[in-house]
Order: sequence, then C-alpha cells, then structure tokens
Amino acid sequence: MEASVAGVALFAWWWVIVALARHWWTHKEHLQEHPVRRTILATIAASPGTSISELRTSLGAGWGTVQHHLRLLVEARLVRAVTEGRCRRLFPAEAPAEQSYRIALLRRARILELAKAVVGAPGRIQRELARELGMSRKMIRRSVDLLVDAGLIREVRLPRTRKYFPTSLLGRIVDRDLEARGPAFGRRPGGGGPMDARPR
Repeated sequence: MEASVAGVALFAWWWVIVALARHWWTHKEHLQEHPVRRTILATIAASPGTSISELRTSLGAGWGTVQHHLRLLVEARLVRAVTEGRCRRLFPAEAPAEQSYRIALLRRARILELAKAVVGAPGRIQRELARELGMSRKMIRRSVDLLVDAGLIREVRLPRTRKYFPTSLLGRIVDRDLEARGPAFGRRPGGGGPMDARPR
C-alpha cells in the first residue's frame, strides 16, 4: 500500500515538472513574439557585446522601454548581460561566459587599441606602446593586467623592461569577433573616433 502511494506521488511530481517545463518554454517563445524583443535579440546576435546605450540608439527607443524588455529577456535567459567596468554588455545567452567577458573587455576603445598594437607587432615593450598610443605607462600597466588576466596577452619580464605578446586566443578574437563586425565596432556613430565603453 505504501509503495503504491509513493508511486502515485512520484508520478504526480513528474507531471508537475513536465507542466512547469512546458510553461517555461511557452513563456520564452511568447517573449520572442514581441517586435521590440525580436529586434533586440537580432541586434545582439549580429553584434555581441553591444552596450545598452548602443542598443537604445539602434532601436530609437526610450531608456525605460529598452530596460523593460531587456529585463524580461535576461530573466528568461535569452540574453546574457556582462558587466565590465561600469558598462553592461549584452550577449546571446548561449555565448560562453569567459568569451563574453573577453569581448566585453575588448569593446573598451583604449584596451582594443593596445590589443591591436600587440597583435600587429608582438614583443613590443611598455615604453614603445605608451609613446605610440599616447597612453601613460600607468594606464598601459592597468590595461595589460586586464588582458593578461583574461588570457589575451602574454607578458615576458626582462631585467629592465617587459615585452608583450598576443596569445593565439587574442588573434582569433580580433580577427573573428571584432574586425568581422565592420567599421562600426568600437567607433562613435557617424564614423568618428574610437568610442570608450565607459560612460563619461
């Protein structure tokens, strides 16, 4: 008798789980039917790492509208939001977390400039990079630390200086995920100079 009751209870729980799963998927499908949310998902898929401000400009929608639809998409795990510094970058939910962070990091204009300089001429020393990029050695140091921690740059310490080399991962990301996005990546709308991801 007890075994029979346990079996019925287990069967009932199984049906509850199935019903909840069906409701979850139906809810996710329903969320994607809204035209604004469809546009948001398409924009993020086309340009992983776009910021909320960039998305708002692309949509021509109000801040509250964009925040509302993004909240629903993030809660439904259709969009991943990655915080890098003071900026939130948006990625498709299926994008790997580590890869998303690296791309978000490289969306910062000064860090992207440094990364490209190292890719273009491996083995540069800190003084050369600071002079070429117009950055202080302290800023170079902070940026390099972030890139080293993300596995994008390898640092070789010499007696009086340090040399920087790109990892194979950095080369692949720059070629595939950045340059393939076109000239709009990392630049101000209208073709201006590099755009810093951090708000002023």
